[in-house]
Amino acid sequence: ELINYFDINYAHQATNHPVSVNGEISSCPWDSSHQLIRVGLKGQDITSTNPPASNFVFLIDRSGSMSAPDKLDFLKTGLKTLIDQLDANDRVSIVTYSGSTETIAESVSGDQKVLLKGAIDQLTASGYTNGGDAIIRAYNLAEKNFITGGNNRIILGTDGDLNVGITSREELIQLIEEKREQ
Repeated sequence: ELINYFDINYAHQATNHPVSVNGEISSCPWDSSHQLIRVGLKGQDITSTNPPASNFVFLIDRSGSMSAPDKLDFLKTGLKTLIDQLDANDRVSIVTYSGSTETIAESVSGDQKVLLKGAIDQLTASGYTNGGDAIIRAYNLAEKNFITGGNNRIILGTDGDLNVGITSREELIQLIEEKREQ
C-alpha cells in the first residue's frame, strides 16, 4: 500500500467530473497467484489566482476508534496542511465529537494559523461515537457563517464507526442531504 508515495503526474482527462481515474492490473512478479493493481486519481487542476473566500467547518471524530496513528494523527496533519493555504478572507469552525459534541473554534479567520493549529493539536481520541448531533451542529455553523458566492464546506474526518445516536448509513445520508439543501 503506497498512497501518494510516487508522483506520477497523471493527466486529468477532460470530462464533466472533477476527478479522473485510471489504472491497470497485472500479475504479481513474486507470486503468480496474486495480482497487483495500480489506481491513479487526478483531480482537476484549480488555477484560480483569486479563489473565492472559504467557510470551512472541520467535523472531527475524536472517538476511541480514531486512536490509531493512521486515523486522528493523520487527519490532524492534513487539516493543518489545509490551514496553511488559508488567508484572512477564509473562516474556519471546528466541531469535534465522541461521547459529546464540542465546538472548539467558531468562524476563526484563516490567517489565525497558530490558534487553529493549536486547537487541532490538542485533539485526542477516546470515548464512543455520537456523530448525528455533531453533523447537525456542523451544518448549523456552516449556515450561520455562510459566505455568499464562497466555498462553503463541511469537511468530515471520521473512520465511519458511529455507535451512538444516528448509526444507520441511510439515516445519516438522509440527514446530510436535508441539511445540504440549507
